[in-house]
Amino acid sequence: MDTTMDTATQKTIGTMTQKMIGRTGRGLLLWAGIIGAGIGAAVAATPETPAAATPADALARSLSMRDGVTCQSLGTPTPELRDALLSLADPALLPPAVPVRAAACLLEQFPADPAVLAAANGWVQTPGSAGLGLVVISRLSLLSPEVQQSLAAAALQMPDPAWKARFQSRLLNSGLPAVVGLVEAQQVQGKGK
Repeated sequence: MDTTMDTATQKTIGTMTQKMIGRTGRGLLLWAGIIGAGIGAAVAATPETPAAATPADALARSLSMRDGVTCQSLGTPTPELRDALLSLADPALLPPAVPVRAAACLLEQFPADPAVLAAANGWVQTPGSAGLGLVVISRLSLLSPEVQQSLAAAALQMPDPAWKARFQSRLLNSGLPAVVGLVEAQQVQGKGK
């Protein structure tokens, strides 16, 4: 099957786009590009040329849905599910809902797994994944008190001062006595220096 648009369709889309841009300004240029990409994708994904779908693609699609899915609906916590979620908890992935939901599900489904806790420790200490660090801090109550303290201490070592301040604020408001005590103790030590 030929997946190219005919000349008449291209002219119609071009004319409609020019009219819309003329009326409303540059903002619709982006809109027109998105629609054009959607049309191209719709044409390219035909029954004769199906889009590749792997289990990881299906999981990413589930996590990117507008209303999302519950972590429990992803299935039984297995090493395969953990590994798939870990691969999707990459801050570079788009849409951003995918890594955020993957991180949340990892902490909910695997709260004591060493690989998950190592990843969480990295998220709270790396500026490039600080958004996932916020997910960790918001889910601390799901973790054991020892892990809570360990991750809170790691978050307080964040090298980026702005993120460190956000983490401190969230940790102080967490309502977890051991975590709040840790942050307050660090603040007292910081004032003494």
